[in-house]
Amino acid sequence: MKNSKKYFILGGVIFSILIVATFFDLQISFLLADLSPGEIITSNLFAIIFEIIGEGALYFFLAFAFAVIFWWLKFNIKNNLKYFYQVVISILIFLTFFIFINKATIYLSNYMTIEFNYYFLIFSISVAIILTILSILSLKFFKQKQINVLIKFAFVIICVVFVSNLITQISKTFVFGRIRFKAMNYLEDFSFYTPWFFLNGTGLFENLQQAGLTADMFKSFPSGHVTATAITFTLICLPCLFKKFKSKFWKIFCWATPVVLILIVGLARIIAGAHFLSDVLMAGLVTLLVTLFFKHRFIDKENKTK
Repeated sequence: MKNSKKYFILGGVIFSILIVATFFDLQISFLLADLSPGEIITSNLFAIIFEIIGEGALYFFLAFAFAVIFWWLKFNIKNNLKYFYQVVISILIFLTFFIFINKATIYLSNYMTIEFNYYFLIFSISVAIILTILSILSLKFFKQKQINVLIKFAFVIICVVFVSNLITQISKTFVFGRIRFKAMNYLEDFSFYTPWFFLNGTGLFENLQQAGLTADMFKSFPSGHVTATAITFTLICLPCLFKKFKSKFWKIFCWATPVVLILIVGLARIIAGAHFLSDVLMAGLVTLLVTLFFKHRFIDKENKTK
């Protein structure tokens, strides 16, 4: 009953903000976006930092989930196949960090010249290997009982990562096709603005690609960075798994952390002119709903049967 009331209040708050965003998206971006007329790339340091590292939560949470599986295999698989599976999981952790490093570097290359050569590849691989080893070792002293509980958390993380990002990428690429504020600022023409619920498909891109805009400039709704950051909503699973997290402090912490991070990254994306308020809000809402679904599927449902 308490949870239902909490979700009802949260839903009411989100719905109220969405109503505001529906009518004032463009005005809010005019107020917050740090772009000169005709400019497409911001010089705002806050926006730049969180463009580069803003998707980090997704990759670190995913790597943690794979690390849990690594140790679960060690404790629960008795035949020699477990070593093969552990190697596969280690490769997945490495790829997770390697992709993050490369994506962050691509964002960084918008603001400074980076030479993508052999030495850079060696550097990226080395950092990814170090992070892979650290992520695995971080769980070395966990007991089998703890790992067997954490595996549920790991499954929630993996499912939320893939489902929420699949929804986001399909929506922004093929369904809504909303033009970014910074693209209109570059064109110095805001007549191409459409509200979040308008289904542009790929129409706007096809009409404006001759203006020198890339396909990415028509992927405003919903926000990919905020979808990645909102993976931290999976923290709300912890109070249902461990007694240590059942205290009021930890429950508040597990809810407040994703909300604060979404506010920070979302604000940075609006300042950069990359997204509108509704883009940020919907990305967080979708990821929260996906999290609640898989939390119920893997954790709540099983707890009720005990």
